[in-house]
Amino acid sequence: DTDWSILKMTITHFLIAYIGFLPLAILAGWFPLKFNNIFIFTVIYIVIYIIMWLVFMNIARKEVTSINKKIQRRNKK
Repeated sequence: DTDWSILKMTITHFLIAYIGFLPLAILAGWFPLKFNNIFIFTVIYIVIYIIMWLVFMNIARKEVTSINKKIQRRNKK
């Protein structure tokens, strides 16, 4: 049980994942430690994060709709 909104949870997850992933990407040698490279990485990270968020939110919405339909059918009996 949580009092956090989906927006707050998403932003928190985004920041924690970014802060953890950026140093790992640099240490793995994916790009040199230069502003332009970090900027490009950040833009790509944001785009991929948004796409994944939309896909998973759509999946969750479908699951909630399905569960709600099952609950409504049981309540009608």
